[in-house]
Amino acid sequence: MPVRIETDSMGEMAVPADALYGASTQRAVLNFPVSGRRIPYPVIHAYGLIKGAVARVIGNDAAVTWCGANGNLDLNVMMPAMAAALLESIELLTNASNNFRTRCLDDITASEERCAQFIEHSLAMVTGLNSKIGYDKASEIAKLSAQTGTPVRQLCLERLTELGITEAELTEALDPARMCAPDASMVGPGGDSIPRSDSKINPQTPYPT
Repeated sequence: MPVRIETDSMGEMAVPADALYGASTQRAVLNFPVSGRRIPYPVIHAYGLIKGAVARVIGNDAAVTWCGANGNLDLNVMMPAMAAALLESIELLTNASNNFRTRCLDDITASEERCAQFIEHSLAMVTGLNSKIGYDKASEIAKLSAQTGTPVRQLCLERLTELGITEAELTEALDPARMCAPDASMVGPGGDSIPRSDSKINPQTPYPT
């Protein structure tokens, strides 16, 4: 299938050549004028159709609620209006979802290498260290990573002895797949079980820029 390369804040992405894909909103273009390009008119048209369908569905929901609240003596003469609103909403959502999927989502592929870089530079990586080094030391690593821009893994590799863990334990703790399916072993003892006097990370320790 023919594709084209789109670039946004997440890096490059292969998109089907005929897909409607562009900046998310006009506000983004106004607030962050980095591309110099306007939102393509077909994209604006597609947004209008989807948002219009959603607006109509919200209105239908209000209509169903009002009709349901006005039944009298178990004889609700508004049932036809409720049915019409419900069926219209189902049709609108079905068509809008199918068009959005076929014209935008299908066959989009993300760069695995770029995604891995975002994971490695995420402060969320430090969560897996709680069970290995305690909350206090993990929070100091997180602060140092935020201050220097150095990935959590690299900071820990430079301080294995100081942290009291092995490289194998670090690799296990910083496994992103494991973090997506946490278990009790990831919770750890927390900060109270680790004396503060034993948890200081020297901020003057050299690290690569």
